[in-house]
Amino acid sequence: ASPSSKPSDYNKVYIKKLMDKSKHKKKGKTWFSKVKIVVKHKNRGIMKGIFVAGVFGNLEKLFFCRTNSKGICNIKGPKLKSAQNEINFVVTQLGDGESTYN
Repeated sequence: ASPSSKPSDYNKVYIKKLMDKSKHKKKGKTWFSKVKIVVKHKNRGIMKGIFVAGVFGNLEKLFFCRTNSKGICNIKGPKLKSAQNEINFVVTQLGDGESTYN
């Protein structure tokens, strides 16, 4: 008998939506970056408890969350000065918190 390996169930997990939920303060000199992420599985639909991590802009700090029962998690990023009117968010890890898929 030859060894076989079963593909991980996380191979079919994907980001369904990545939405900007940043908050700009009226008359303020700062704003907060925030993203809302929806995670699904190709066959099973909404995924609860999925670890999602990523980075804002060129910051070295990793921001992360875990999906709720609706497959949603929110990541609040750094406080930014109003002169900086945008920042990118890149998902770097997606998985169960132990096994991540980059």
